[in-house]
Amino acid sequence: MHRLTKSVAMSNLVALTTATTAFAQITSTQNLHLSQRASFNCGSHLRTYVVKSLDNRAGTGIRCVGISDGQNNTIPQLAWYGEGDWRGATYRHVGHAFKSGSLVGSASDIYGNGEDIKNNYNKNLKVEIVNSSTIRVTGAWNEEWQLVKSTNYNPLSRPKRLFEKSEK
Repeated sequence: MHRLTKSVAMSNLVALTTATTAFAQITSTQNLHLSQRASFNCGSHLRTYVVKSLDNRAGTGIRCVGISDGQNNTIPQLAWYGEGDWRGATYRHVGHAFKSGSLVGSASDIYGNGEDIKNNYNKNLKVEIVNSSTIRVTGAWNEEWQLVKSTNYNPLSRPKRLFEKSEK
């Protein structure tokens, strides 16, 4: 155990001295341009979408979407996790859409982790797959989701509570 601690300490020391030497070689920051990389994505099994309001509300958001054939009424055609900020109000939710002639969606907010929005949408979301990279959600919502490989989105902190405790 003592060897492991000594080994970790030595690797940290080597990394620090190497970094210090590298940074010391930068004599002028005048030509040094740092740019943010588009690095957020939902992982290999979900599609990543950025959200834009169709009624020009200020805000940002992402949707991590799973798509299936949804050929019967027990498997949703779409299931998603979403989060973001509309006009300074943070939200986090899960949702799904079933084929019932058109795609009918429902979603519920996850609340109790500092989120500002607490709503439940029961079959009042009209979900339309516009094309291979665009999904439009109207009805109780008014937004469009655009497929991206990754985005500059800064996610909300990990939730500690998934449901608010009910008052008795």
